Amino acid sequence: MGVCYQCGMKFPEGKIGRTEECASCRRPLHACRNCIFYDTAASHQCREDAAEPVTDKESANFCDYFRPENREKEKTDSADDARRRFDSLFR
Repeated sequence: MGVCYQCGMKFPEGKIGRTEECASCRRPLHACRNCIFYDTAASHQCREDAAEPVTDKESANFCDYFRPENREKEKTDSADDARRRFDSLFR
């Protein structure tokens, strides 16, 4: 299963076409941000050395090295939850 970088919606693994979009947020699925090789610390933000540099990491592209990332979007805590956890440190 792949997971959309924007909304966290799961999409089926397999060949992802360049024009396919997330059913939930309509973002392109075949984009660097959805790829296992996407890494902000790497050169050109890609761990695949042979891949051509892509300038817009959120747009659909033609990269042959694209493989869907399967990490789920981390749940963000609300401000109240964070405050409660912080306060509990000092009890």
